[in-house]
Parts: sequence; C-alpha cells; structure tokens
Amino acid sequence: MSLDHKGRLARIAHACAGMDTSRVHVFSCDLAQPLTAHAKALIGQPGYIINYASASHVDRSITDPAPFAANNVALMLTLLEYARTQPQLRAFVHVSTDEVYGPSYDGELHGEDDQHRPSNPYAASKSCQSQLGYAWWRTYGVPFTEVYGCNMFGEHAQDPEKFFPKVMAKVAASETVPVHAAADGTPGSRFWQHARNVADAILHICQNTVPARYAEDGPRAPDRYNITSGDRISNLDLAKTIAAAMGLPLIYETVDYHSSRPGHDLAYGIDGSRLRGLGWQPPVDFATAVKRTVAWELDHAAPQG
Repeated sequence: MSLDHKGRLARIAHACAGMDTSRVHVFSCDLAQPLTAHAKALIGQPGYIINYASASHVDRSITDPAPFAANNVALMLTLLEYARTQPQLRAFVHVSTDEVYGPSYDGELHGEDDQHRPSNPYAASKSCQSQLGYAWWRTYGVPFTEVYGCNMFGEHAQDPEKFFPKVMAKVAASETVPVHAAADGTPGSRFWQHARNVADAILHICQNTVPARYAEDGPRAPDRYNITSGDRISNLDLAKTIAAAMGLPLIYETVDYHSSRPGHDLAYGIDGSRLRGLGWQPPVDFATAVKRTVAWELDHAAPQG
C-alpha cells in the first residue's frame, strides 16, 4: 500500500481488531513505479489480484489533472505487467467506477457493455485503466475481470473529503451542508451502498466465476459486472438520513453543480442485473448501512497514522 493518498495503517488496525490477522501482510509500495525484486518476493505468487488502487478525488483531478491521470495509468501498467508473469493467477479483478459511463439522464441505467463517456479527469483515468486491462487480457492472456462500483461508505474513518463524513462533520458543527443540484434545485443522485456489499460482491465473483479468455470464435470482451445494491438516493436525501441518524437537524443549501464543480455529473446510474443473475444479493441494506456508519463514527475518533 502507498501512504501518500489514503493509506493509513491505523485504519487497518481498527478494521482487523479482534480478527485473526495471521494471513494479512501489509507493506508499503509505490505502484506508480515498477515493482522491485524485493516487492515481488514479498507478494509471492498470488492466485488473485484485486486492484482497488487509484487516486480518486474528483476535485483534485480537476484542479491538477496531469499527475493525477499519470499516477492512475502508471499503477495499472505496473500491476498488469506483474500479473502477466504469474502462472498461478486465477483472476485479476479490477475495481472501476460507474463514473466511466458518464451521466445518467432521466433514470437510465448503464449496462456493463455501454460506451465509456467520462466527464472529468478522474473518470477518464479510470476508463484508461479499463482499456489497458482489455489490451493485456487480449494480448497476454491476463485473466482480467472488471467490476464497476458506485458510491461507497462505511465504518473505519472514510476520507474526510468524501460526502458522508463531510456531511457528518458539518451537521455536528451546525454548519450548512452544500448539496449539489441542477439549476432548478433538483438535487444530484447516486447509487449509494455500504463497503461490505462491494467486498461481498467481489468475493462472490471470485468464488463463482472463471474469467473469460479471449478467442476469435468465443468471448470478445472480458467479464464485467456492475456492483450496486439498487439504492439510488439523492444527495439531499442521504444528507437528511445521516442527520436523522445523528439525531441532529440538517442545515443545507442547494448549489448549482455546473457552476461550482465543472466536470461533475448530476446523476449516475448502473444496472446490476448481471451480477444478481449469478445469485449475488447485497448483505447490508441502505438504512442499516447508514445507522452502522454513523454509530461507528460517533463512537470512534478518526484514527491517525
């Protein structure tokens, strides 16, 4: 893991408290650089690679796009180059985002095979990762599988720049929460889900699928799955739900998202029926997820480290 973006060792300690960690090994590594022989020795010969790594702050990508995009492309190259040398690798599962599809208008839901239309540098960098994965799947036979997630939240101190903890902080301080909306005041919406659902979906995919292999007379694309609990919630409704779980009033104002955050989309939406067809069901419902997250954040000081 890298400690320059979101890597905080205390978060892992919090998450693993009371668990058997004999199979958990953490080491620091800059994935934007080629893996050293020492790093490869520490990793060993994995059966699965699950790639969550990416700089993911949209605002930062808009402010300073070049190094942001370069980092996300470089780390994908590093991992794919490593993956193609691993004879025991059963699956390379790459975690992408619903933002690569671009905005969702009038309630439409994007399917896994829809064209990528990224609106901002962050989303474009994630789309670049997808294309690299396809090329390494096609050219080198890397067992590449891609999942597209939506907005996550959960316990263990999510980055304070993210919407959920930002709302909590402002509600606790009796400050006004800005809610991005269209010019007519219609709030933006996202598919929101607990992080446990995403982890559970990836585990389900690893246990129940064998990645497709390219063939002229067979699959022409790698396996792709949208992960969504099916909870499309407006940003305003989420803020209200968080405040209610905290037992405090919500003070908010709607902000024209086009003028305040160029490159952002008002709404995203993805169709999760393909994964549901494999028998997956989200283990944590939205209401429970919000209550659990708020309770944990109120009971724990944000870990440092």
